[in-house]
Amino acid sequence: MDEFNFSAPSSAPASTPDPIPVTPTVAPESAPALLPLPGQNAPATQPGTPQKAAASPLIAMLGGGVLACFLVVLGMMLGGKGAGGGIMGGHGEQERIVNAVSKVAPAVMNVDTELGNDSGDGQFLPAPGSDNGPRAGKGTGVIIDREKALMLTNAHVVSDPETGASAKKITATTRDGQKFSGIVIGRDRRNDIAVVKLAKSPPAEAKLAPMKSATDLEIGQWAIAIGNPFGNANTITVGVVSALGRTIPVPANNREGGEGKAELKDMIQTDAAINPGNSGGPLCNINGEVIGINTAIFGIGTGLGFSIPITKAKTLADEIIRKGHVEYAFVGVYEETITDGLKNEFGLPDKVGVMVKSIHPGSPAAKGGIVEGDVIRKFDGQEIKNGDDWEKKLATKKPGESVKLEFNHEGGNKTITLKVEQKPDNVE
Repeated sequence: MDEFNFSAPSSAPASTPDPIPVTPTVAPESAPALLPLPGQNAPATQPGTPQKAAASPLIAMLGGGVLACFLVVLGMMLGGKGAGGGIMGGHGEQERIVNAVSKVAPAVMNVDTELGNDSGDGQFLPAPGSDNGPRAGKGTGVIIDREKALMLTNAHVVSDPETGASAKKITATTRDGQKFSGIVIGRDRRNDIAVVKLAKSPPAEAKLAPMKSATDLEIGQWAIAIGNPFGNANTITVGVVSALGRTIPVPANNREGGEGKAELKDMIQTDAAINPGNSGGPLCNINGEVIGINTAIFGIGTGLGFSIPITKAKTLADEIIRKGHVEYAFVGVYEETITDGLKNEFGLPDKVGVMVKSIHPGSPAAKGGIVEGDVIRKFDGQEIKNGDDWEKKLATKKPGESVKLEFNHEGGNKTITLKVEQKPDNVE
């Protein structure tokens, strides 16, 4: 990733560029006064000038000073409040951060896992040892239901990155040293979310931010990360929400099965320090409410951490709790949006529909006779605009439901009805 470089102004000599000028925000003590002080470069009194006129600069200065003090105090009262209603900056803001941490930290767990044998690698979990014994992983989790002893974390924290199997052993530890064993009750590897049930009730649960979506967040608002980076338990880092709606690729060795292309979408970007071991821990606002689940980093960058919005994470967790998994409709088609190039190459009448790149063996589409090169034009009677539209339409279906597809096949038109299946775990 390229660094940002600040160039000198074009008018500066190329060989010895001048530094970028900086304007001080506080005037130096030697700066000239706006009004002359009595006896300091004051204009001489002209003959015949009334004596009371000489006092007018002093009166003006005193009046201006009083007005300036008043405006400063008024500005602090009216302009210094942040979104949370507190005075921004200084000790007051530090106290708010401390209070936020005190609210959520009791519900944050340090997660230690025992994985399978052999070695693994990746930017999510720290690289394990080089021996062939059981590999240890470290991550973080946050309690979302104290009564039911349910902890939310990342799927990759409690999964073997090579085999996709759940960790052989999970131990969650509170900040005061209480230990809890746990088992995975369900995972969604596509969005990297897992729910772990602990053997007994933990001491606290976190409050989730009352968000409808990640767009409720504001760029630049405080962001507090709590986790277990590189085994340094109960670490607090502070930054801001840097961006929203980010899409990041998931390396193959951090996905179960390691096949195909995978992306994490709609992610929160933050510059709060996140490192391997922070995965699965909470990203919080200034009120101590969870706004995201810390998930990934760009190892080559600084201040580039990514979190799953809590609205999305909680929705997925709720489905996992109810069903043990997240349902994804699957017919076995790997599609491609029709571009002008494809349209001309294959002599298509228009760009309606999607072209079939490949078919998953044994899938509903394979059983229905769809082959590579076919163009699926309609989904339940509705035209398909492009690949994104195909995925959105397919997402409206649940496993077990039927879908009618109209497609161009070997120069003719065909219509078939397929039964939608649950997407296999090893398929992207």
